[in-house]
Amino acid sequence: SQKMDDIGELEPDDFYGRHGGYDNYDDEGDEYEEWIEQKIEDTFAPFEKEAQKYLQNGAIQAATEFFIGLYEGCLGLEFDGDTADYMSEDFESVALSVLKSLILRQNETIKTVVFHENDVKTSILFVLDRWAKRKNAVEAIDFFEYYFIALSDRQEIAEWLIEEIDDRELSLKLINLTLANAETINDDALWISRAEQVAYENSVIMQLLLDKYLSLKQLTAFHKVANAAFTNFKNSNFVPYLKTHVLEKYDTNLYIQVHLKSATEKSSLEDFLTVRSLLTDSQEKDFIKNCKKDTQNLYVKILYQDSDLASILRFIKEKNSPINPYYSFSYDFDMPKALFLIIEKYPDDVFSIVEKQATQAFDKMKMDRKGYAHACTYLKPLKDLPQSHKNKYKTLITSLSERFKSRPAFLDELSRI
Repeated sequence: SQKMDDIGELEPDDFYGRHGGYDNYDDEGDEYEEWIEQKIEDTFAPFEKEAQKYLQNGAIQAATEFFIGLYEGCLGLEFDGDTADYMSEDFESVALSVLKSLILRQNETIKTVVFHENDVKTSILFVLDRWAKRKNAVEAIDFFEYYFIALSDRQEIAEWLIEEIDDRELSLKLINLTLANAETINDDALWISRAEQVAYENSVIMQLLLDKYLSLKQLTAFHKVANAAFTNFKNSNFVPYLKTHVLEKYDTNLYIQVHLKSATEKSSLEDFLTVRSLLTDSQEKDFIKNCKKDTQNLYVKILYQDSDLASILRFIKEKNSPINPYYSFSYDFDMPKALFLIIEKYPDDVFSIVEKQATQAFDKMKMDRKGYAHACTYLKPLKDLPQSHKNKYKTLITSLSERFKSRPAFLDELSRI
């Protein structure tokens, strides 16, 4: 606590004053935050060596008491002065994060030492009992969850600990410990029953549960849970995983929904085509209609797949209408690519569209190198005009060269098209 108090009293001047003052930094305090964190780590360094000695000598009870003392020494820490304004987290959180990393690093040492079973149980009880009657009991015990996992990798300890945390109604709050112990004693039924109680609100446990069902080849159960994962965690990264593992014969609807979701997320024509034959006419029309609104690159890909170039041209003209007169190459809709798809069949229409957009871009461009480069990119689709229309392109380039002949930087960017 004394050492931490010294860190808490540090001020930004203690750092910036030694490094040439505030004016030499434009890092929003990043380097100052790293400096404070290093101070905390340096403070813990001798304690880490001491803890390792306890563990290497088999004194697991002493090591555990030592960790409890370090944990409590971090509680309630606050920065004085202006330091808090430069930190992304409060002093207590940063100190506890450093301590948690320190304890995790001891797992390798714990694996190499054989501790007496009763000593391990007593050590675990030190933690379970320490805060048992306090409001922050679960928070404090949860801090030591991965320490418990390292200590309970033997069957007899895992069996005892499962009952112990069950009796204390902690098995779901310490779900990682519960699952690790169930793995240690090879009890798949216990593992699944506990995981299912948490998985529907915890995406990490949901992923583990899906993996478990796959490993056990319980595909009916897998698809039931996969449905919940798809429904409950719409913004998580389950779609690529489910696309790989969901089988049409087990759940056709989920198979379709996963592939359509992947199609829209990745603008993937392949994903759409995979399930297209499974869609009703109404489902297909609704999906394509939604693509036209929200996933326009995929919409154009579908039209091109169906050889419907006229609809692509019509859609481009809608995007290029007076209501929406401007488009940018940075927009989600890749108009230049869409133009490329139809330029062979509709060269005159493409030329007219691009000429109009380019003219607007040149009229509004900033008169500097960056502005010239951006405006000239609007001409790129015309590079793909068929040979019969190359002269129209050359004439346009010639007129632009004449218009901006006094601006060599513009002419240089024009020549790069």
